[in-house]
Amino acid sequence: MKHWFLFSLLVAGLSVGFAKSGSNPADVWDVRTPNSLDTQWGPDQFGYIAKDSNEPDGPDFGWIDISTIGTPVSGLADDNFVGPFNIGWTFRYYWYDVSTFSIGSNGWMKFSTAGQLAQPIPQLPNSAAPNDVIAPYAADWFFGPSDPSECFWWTNNVDTLIISWENVTAWAQGGNLGNHNFQMILSGADSSITFQYGTSTTGDVSNNNIAIGIENLTGGIGISNFFGAYPANSTAIKFYYPETITFQVHDLAMAGVQNPGSQGVFILTGETLDAWMRVRNAGNQQEASYTANYAVRQTNNTLIVDDDYTGTTIAPAGTQDIEFPGLWSPSSDGVFRLVGTVTLTGDLFTANNTVRTEIHAVTLPGELLYDDGLAERTWSWAGGEGGMGMGFVPPVYPCEVISVRAFVGELGGDFQLQILDDDGANGGPGTILWSTDIVGATPNAWASATVPDSAVIIADGEFFAAWYTVAGSQVTFGIDSTSGQGISRRSWENAGGWAENRLLNEADVMVRVTIREPGQVNNPPVITAASPLPDTLDTVCFNRTIDFSVLAEDPDGQTLDYQWVHNGNNVGTNSPTYSHRFITLNQNTLMCRVCDFEFCDSITWTPWVMICSDLGDEPELLPTDFVISAFPNPFNPTTTIDFSLPQRTEARVVVHNLAGQEVAVLQDGVLNAGVHRVAFDGANLASGTYFAVLKTPTAERITKLLLLK
Repeated sequence: MKHWFLFSLLVAGLSVGFAKSGSNPADVWDVRTPNSLDTQWGPDQFGYIAKDSNEPDGPDFGWIDISTIGTPVSGLADDNFVGPFNIGWTFRYYWYDVSTFSIGSNGWMKFSTAGQLAQPIPQLPNSAAPNDVIAPYAADWFFGPSDPSECFWWTNNVDTLIISWENVTAWAQGGNLGNHNFQMILSGADSSITFQYGTSTTGDVSNNNIAIGIENLTGGIGISNFFGAYPANSTAIKFYYPETITFQVHDLAMAGVQNPGSQGVFILTGETLDAWMRVRNAGNQQEASYTANYAVRQTNNTLIVDDDYTGTTIAPAGTQDIEFPGLWSPSSDGVFRLVGTVTLTGDLFTANNTVRTEIHAVTLPGELLYDDGLAERTWSWAGGEGGMGMGFVPPVYPCEVISVRAFVGELGGDFQLQILDDDGANGGPGTILWSTDIVGATPNAWASATVPDSAVIIADGEFFAAWYTVAGSQVTFGIDSTSGQGISRRSWENAGGWAENRLLNEADVMVRVTIREPGQVNNPPVITAASPLPDTLDTVCFNRTIDFSVLAEDPDGQTLDYQWVHNGNNVGTNSPTYSHRFITLNQNTLMCRVCDFEFCDSITWTPWVMICSDLGDEPELLPTDFVISAFPNPFNPTTTIDFSLPQRTEARVVVHNLAGQEVAVLQDGVLNAGVHRVAFDGANLASGTYFAVLKTPTAERITKLLLLK
């Protein structure tokens, strides 16, 4: 069943083995008849026209098989896209040049903008994101671990790019349908675009929601070939670049803030920032003047300092680099925004006028990070090896890496933490400088490793920190996609080789490193006070809330991280204060760990939780809500499940697997109000995730169980 509002980031490795002959046997293939639309389209506002192979002077159909020479597109799943990939040459599209692209599982590609196409797919052109789209056959196709759908891309690195979707099935509620083959070809020789439609077996797409066409980076100009209609087998559509361009485009773009990729940077607290930005003429007209602004802002967008620049003549496709020496010096550690904005009277496309990146002021020893500590997504590689990492350009050379950590979601095996050099392809991760195996990490928490003294010294350039899993591992890792500070654009992925992450412009991998200057001493933090004191908290009444706080100091002045753990489970936020409601009977353990990302200090409370009454004639304290919890969790193979009932009621406690199947019934009948306990033994079950469910006539509560063997 397809859930329209759930987006799974579990990525499947796809196998390659299909080779197509290009023939269309009549007894095998359902050959569609041409639809009633015209077979010549355009011109659009810019001047593109399109013709199909039914036109006397249209293109000839001739399928180009790249299944044995092309690169399989791994990571395609239901309703997603992967990339960016490098074309290998520069393609002229509308009035601007493009050199990278992303591929959508639903039969489309895009050059530059964010967003994704999924049902309902709009008719092109369309101003809604994504824009800069070429759609040879946008529809609700399906890519899955056991699905035959495949995609390949190939470039000759000179003047030709081909993307082929092969054996693609159409998503359907009762089971995926058909077998569809189509491809697109970009030609640098004449800036043309060609769609080719090979064989398609019977299998209509969901709701006949089909969109075929092209659009520019604003989504305001383009050609719609088909919408809600099927292209015929063994046909081609070709888009011809205009011989004479009369359409005038005034468009200046912010092409880089602080570096050409507008990637996140670090600076030592107290050092001076030499600001830099680049403006590009993305239009086709010479511009005589413009204004540009460089601003340093707090993460809430409050202006700290800025400076303006009045530009001079800039030719189409030209760039101008602008410097603001000594613009700003941070007085304290923290994260800030760097924002570049260009303003041009009559600018056609204002969406590319502003670019921002993040800058972190740090004191060494200190942690280099891009995420905000909250994982909005998790990621894993299904059934095979894979990794993700972040790139770091340190604020000083040389520097020594002293620790690395990654945020673990669910734990389903072991993994490695790695530090890599920047000697890989395209300046990406290459030689592994240091690695270590992480065994038995805590779910929903940071997994850390200390790097031996002097094992990793960075003398120049960029370096990378990564997590890496081996075949069969089901560990998931945190992805930060809503950070208020911005996106670093320094994330990478490995699904058979390191490449820029498909989430490069929308998320950061939650991997961090701590560095120092060689020989620099890092002193551990110290907890100096706590409330309540551990020896004053012997017992707690069930369902009572206790406020906890700790006071800690770091001799080096580093920012401290607070981790609150109750009965082995991470709770609370990164704060020196935490309020806990005790709903687990008997012995409880609450711990606060205070860390400077290399060393930690901790304090522990171990109260006994019981049903109790206050002094006088007050009644016994009863639960006020339906609650279910388990401890230990993760467990092997037994765990204890506590559940509370605020009134006498029918109560059923069951355990489900991920498929929703009931694997155990632990309680079924009427119970009095209060706290109850049952045991669950998973000895006969496989390792994995389960759910304990409390069901009553008026309420249902669920807690997740993780069985590790």
